Order: sequence, then structure tokens, then C-alpha cells
Amino acid sequence: MDDINETGEVQQQSSDDPDLSHNRGIPSHPRRGDELPSELHQTPSEEKRCCYHCKLMQSKSHMGEDLIVEKVFGRLGPPAQQPRKTKFHPKRGKCGQGTNVFRERPEDDELEILNVILLQKNNLIAPKSVKKGDIILAAKPFVHVLTTSSRGIRCEACFEKRTLRCHCACKYAAYCSPTCLNNDKENHEDECFYIRKNKLNPTSDTLRFMMRFLFKMRNHGERVADLVPGLAKPRTFRDLLDHYDDINGSSRGALVKNYYEETLRFMGLEDAPDPDYFLECYGRMAINSFHILDEHQEAIGAALYLGPSVMDHSCIPNAAVSFEGTNMIVRTLIDRDEIDFSKVFISYIDLLDHKHHRREHLRKHYYFECLCERCQDPDFERSMFCVSCVQCSNAIFIGFGESRDELSPERCSNCDYEIDEHFLEKYVEVCSMVWNRINTHQMAMESAKLCLKLMVKSRFTPLHIYFIKTTEIAFENHLSLMEDPEFDVEENEELLETALFHGRNLLTGYSKYSQHHWSHEGLYLLKVAELEFVLGFNKDCTRHLQRAKEILTISLGKVAASTQLARIDTLLALL
Repeated sequence: MDDINETGEVQQQSSDDPDLSHNRGIPSHPRRGDELPSELHQTPSEEKRCCYHCKLMQSKSHMGEDLIVEKVFGRLGPPAQQPRKTKFHPKRGKCGQGTNVFRERPEDDELEILNVILLQKNNLIAPKSVKKGDIILAAKPFVHVLTTSSRGIRCEACFEKRTLRCHCACKYAAYCSPTCLNNDKENHEDECFYIRKNKLNPTSDTLRFMMRFLFKMRNHGERVADLVPGLAKPRTFRDLLDHYDDINGSSRGALVKNYYEETLRFMGLEDAPDPDYFLECYGRMAINSFHILDEHQEAIGAALYLGPSVMDHSCIPNAAVSFEGTNMIVRTLIDRDEIDFSKVFISYIDLLDHKHHRREHLRKHYYFECLCERCQDPDFERSMFCVSCVQCSNAIFIGFGESRDELSPERCSNCDYEIDEHFLEKYVEVCSMVWNRINTHQMAMESAKLCLKLMVKSRFTPLHIYFIKTTEIAFENHLSLMEDPEFDVEENEELLETALFHGRNLLTGYSKYSQHHWSHEGLYLLKVAELEFVLGFNKDCTRHLQRAKEILTISLGKVAASTQLARIDTLLALL
């Protein structure tokens, strides 16, 4: 997941979300880890940093001998090759009361299974074969948090958009009913205590999310688990990788230190955990968290799910994630003789990109090198880097990458034309400009038009990855204009036709590079079909609606995609 938006209180800072902005409300997946909204990666401003430095946690002069106890490892149990500090803080119980530290993994019969009712409801207890679109896993959140943009609009417990009738004593959390208020007591009780004690709200959603993890763990969160079909043991928080050394040895380590200082400021020196334990929890949170998406497939929160965190990444995912309230539902995109989660893969990242960018993103944020079939296939993505031959318009592979050193253009296979150096210099210049604007999310409508014009002039093919990504932005820019209540269809027919042109080009790219049923492809099919309906392309509209219905039903299910499926059925009835 991306970082979560800053809270909207007077004393809080706000920021844009760089990870979400390029998706413009259509996430390619409920993203994990670094993909929580932007505040989760924002550095607290200087004036808001705690006066205590992290090193004070090891200073006896600030803490006193009586508050230092010995430990072998943090209670989550680090791998042997990752020795931690030899000192740590005793953890506190509810509202600052003392409690014993739970060091050992509980026995299976001592665990509280979060998702057992959901598994029983979906008939997932006994092994079985499944067809594409079937549910293979369901889970309740271990910890979750509502985004700032949704606070005051959606209930803190069920995340539904309802009238918020019940407010907690801290005036920070609001609920749609007394039932939801009571159901969220475990998640909010400690948080509420510190908000009222400090008369201070969390300075970011990231901080709030992280503190909820800490509260959960000190209140025996290690005794909570999920069942995963096919796994011998229930999955607990200890089973998640913390990437302690990876984070501590990177620029991300400085970011964690800033969050830790904010935690000290909010919880106080006596109640806050030691920095090593904090980093262990942060690593598990940042790498394994997901966006929670609403009925429009827009992010409204973030959560960590113990069972679904077992799923690995592939650039050819064979499973998809959707949400029913705060519960996660995992569906298979292929037929399976049995449910084996060592063979179940989702995508952590935007798949409409080439392997160099995908691998760079995965190394930076998830600390592994993707070795999936798509990443290792030298030919699958050649069309992402092709230009049209000057003489015959045949596609010519120009080489993976954007710099001159990375290019190795081939001769035209049709007429033997050879690309000259001047062409290559211009190509590199256009690539650099377009990628910088895509990567920094600075591509308004006029900018997208300019980039597309330059790429056409430089003979980029419609399947070139930069052409597709810019087309996606142009399409969304046009759709955003139509959301104006005063938008008149008859007066803007030319704009509708331009939007449809971009939408159809975008679908060409998706049909080329998608391997299974991508939910975002289904969403774009529906948007294109709606334009075709307005402009009278009934045959194409019917075809695209039927395809969209198939994809969304398989990847998201009838509950998560209910809004889109209702629109599809309405249009089909009118055709």
C-alpha cells in the first residue's frame, strides 16, 4: 500500500500522494508496502519533531536504571543474522498500565483466529478445486486505518459512507452507530487515551497506522492469527518479514527515525517502544500493508492482513484482491486443482510498465529481484520500445531503456532501413522529457497533448510504453472534464470523440500486455463503452460492456464491483 494521507487538523501537515496520483483513482491493484498514501513516506517537518533523539532511548541518564531490562531479541523474534540492541523498554498495557512482555510464540490452541468465520462462510476450510473467479481466501484486518480524506465522511469501523451519529470522547473518531463504536473499541481505545492525554491528534495517517500496530502488539497481538488454506500453521504477525537490515541500511532508515521521534512525542518516553522494536514493526507494516478500496476502486484506507500477506508478487498475477467493507477477498484468476498459496501470486506494483522500472521499484521498496516469467522473457516487452520505420512504417525495436548507451536499434526487418544517430538523439530527448513528467506526476491536459504530439512526430508506435502511459493520462484528463455538473454533451461532442480516441488506444495497450483479468482493464473497458454509448457506437459498446462484465466479475466479484456491474446492466438493457 502507499502512504496514507495526512490528517486534516490545524496542527497537522498535509501533502500530496505521489504513489497514488499517477493512478488517478484507478489503482492497478490494492497496493502494498511503500504504496500506502503519501503521508506514510512524508518526513515530519522540523518544527514538529520531538526534542528527543532516538539515541536517548539507550541513555540511562534520561531513563533511569529501573526502566532498563535485558533482552535477547525483540519479542517478534529477529532472524539470527539480525542481532538487535541488548536493551529494550518494558511494554505497557492499556492506558499506560504495566504488562508482561510476551516473548514466545503462543501454541496454536492459544491463538485467536481472525478469519475463521469468513473461511467457513466461503467454504474454504476443506481443500477443493476452484475455477477462475472463485474465492480462495478471505480475511479481516489485523490493523486498519481510515485515510484523512475519508474521515468525517466514512465510519471509522465499517468504512461505509453514512451519517456519523456517534463520536468518541476524543472527538477524533466518528462512527455511524453505537455498534460500530463498540466494535472499534479495541482499535481506538489506546489511541483515544493518548489523544485526550496530550490534547493532540496524530500528525499523519502513517503515524496513526504505526501506533495502532504498537497498541495491538502490546495488547497481545501476537496471539492473533489467520488460517490460510494449505498452510500447516496459522499465520501470525511474527511470520511477516521485517526487512530490518534492508530498511536500516537505506534512506528509509532516516524516515523511520523521524516517525519514531513523532511516536515519542505522542506516546511519551516511558510508554514508547525501543527503536529496534519500532523498526521491526514498521518493516512489517510498510512491506505488507494494502490499500482498502471502495466501490469505485478508490483508496479509502490502509490495512494489514495476516493471511493474505503470504502471497508473493508476480508481474503475471494469477490472483486478485478486492474488498467488502474492511474485509479482504482474494479470487483466483485461473482454474486450480487445489489451493496452494506457494503458487498464488498478486501484483504489488503498476504492471503497465516495462521490466526495468518494475524491477527498480521492487528492489527499492520490497527488497527483491522479480524473476517471474514476464521479467525473464527477453521478447515479451520488445514492442514497448519500438518506433515506426521512416520508409515503410514497420515497427523497429530500438532497445530497452531511455539513455543513448542503453539503445541498440535493429534494422527494419521489412526494408532493412537503419536508424541514424540524429534520430536516436531526438528519441532520447523525447523519452527523457516524457518520463520526467510521468514520474513527477506533472502532466496536465495540455502537457499530455504536447507529449503525444512529440512522440507521434518522433515515430513512437502506439504500443510504446511511454505512448500508452501518456495516453492513459490524456484519457483520464478528458474524463475529469465530463464530471462537471454543467458539462453539456451536445456542445462538447468533439471532446467526447477525442476522449474515445484516447480510450481505444489505451485498450489496445492493455489487450497487448495484460496476461489475465486485470480489474483496471475492466474499469477502462466500461469507461470507453459509456463514451461509445453516448456517441452511438452501439456494436462496439456492447462488445466492450460484455468484456468488462466478465473481467470485473472474475477479478473483483459481484459485491466489490456492484457499482460497475449495475452500470453495465443498465447500458446493456438500453442497447
